[in-house]
Amino acid sequence: MISGSKFFLGPDTKGKFKIVDVENIHCKKITVRYAYKGQYCSLYIKSPNGITKEDVRKGMVLLDMKYQPVSTKIFQAELWTIDGSTKIIKYKYQPVLNIKHIRQGCRILNSNDVNVDDYDEGILFKKIIKDDTVNINNLGEILQKLKTVKQEKNLNKTCILPAQYQEESFIISPNKKTNVIFEFMFNPEYITVGSHVIINDQSIKAYGIITKILK
Repeated sequence: MISGSKFFLGPDTKGKFKIVDVENIHCKKITVRYAYKGQYCSLYIKSPNGITKEDVRKGMVLLDMKYQPVSTKIFQAELWTIDGSTKIIKYKYQPVLNIKHIRQGCRILNSNDVNVDDYDEGILFKKIIKDDTVNINNLGEILQKLKTVKQEKNLNKTCILPAQYQEESFIISPNKKTNVIFEFMFNPEYITVGSHVIINDQSIKAYGIITKILK
């Protein structure tokens, strides 16, 4: 970062970025011309359209003009627990996610397991239902068929529906990555694929990596 250069500042509460000028940079109360990655510094910025203290919030970024920044509220991440436990997570659970400098509550929109063990339950499920429509009336019958087929194949595992048919909960374990789609509850944020995600509360301690940005 060079003093006197223009940068994108954002996103604001509406997900917009504005162009600002970095007039001065102070590191350890000393005026400097350059700031490097990993340094703590204070910046004096101004905008041609004006900028106030209320326009700046936690989680915003300053980006070089060569980037075309896009904010998002919905993204997908691979998660696994880091305390050795297997957790059943309900879709109504709203964890606080830590992503670099961002800390915000999120809704869980959907999830599905990435890794397949000894067989693909999704394929097995589709073979059983074929072209039939899944609804409340025949769901119990289909689950019984799936259970019977698995017993015949000596697959001693819990019957789990594919994610699109799960309505209440899903599982996060330490030895298998689980894809989870999150939505920021309050403000859109600037995040990138490959960023690390941490969930650390009483219910679950999990770690993950962002794999997709869903606009």
